[in-house]
Amino acid sequence: MNNKIIFLALAATFSNHVFASQIDNPIGKTYAIKEQSFLDYIQQKLSEKQKNGEIKKMEEEFKKRAIHSLNNPVGVNIPRATENTIRHFDTTITLTRNVLMPDGQILYKAGTKFNPLLVKGLSKKLVFIDGRDPQQVQFALKDFEDSQHRDKIILVAGSFMDFMKKYKVRVYFDQTYSGGGFGQRETLVKKFGIRAVPSVVYQENFKTPYLTIREVNLDEQK
Repeated sequence: MNNKIIFLALAATFSNHVFASQIDNPIGKTYAIKEQSFLDYIQQKLSEKQKNGEIKKMEEEFKKRAIHSLNNPVGVNIPRATENTIRHFDTTITLTRNVLMPDGQILYKAGTKFNPLLVKGLSKKLVFIDGRDPQQVQFALKDFEDSQHRDKIILVAGSFMDFMKKYKVRVYFDQTYSGGGFGQRETLVKKFGIRAVPSVVYQENFKTPYLTIREVNLDEQK
């Protein structure tokens, strides 16, 4: 048994030696393999696209899409109000952790209920509209004039840039924000539970501990 194992080992060694010798002494003429590197290939293609104008075209297309996205952010699909409604929104929050003073002492304990409106009231109305609806736009502009330019117009859809250029009025756009280490901020529409537009959010007076949300049926105001 041992002799068979030794014989097989010697045979394998001899075969490898012969095979290696055959490789070291190739038959016929040999040629060096020339292959273009991947980086050179990419550089060549970029150079070709630069010469035929493709890169410039791509840059212009990218810039166009970026400007369009900036001027037309993704909005929230909210239906137009079909009835006049009024409801209240409780702004009370419950602290989820202790609020500390600079010296480390607890100012407010976790679980404490706190209403921001009782500290600083809302002095302006927030007018939510769909900027694509001309009738809603006129409603918001009239309110803006009546408030002596104090109220804030907030678009839930439409181009805020086109709105400001056309009417020379500063407007805001309600959308989610994510990134920057702050997580994601929900839209005001979602926070207030706004179900239709136009909707007007306001505090009746500085003593009321809630906000009033009024949905306006523009068809009944004709």
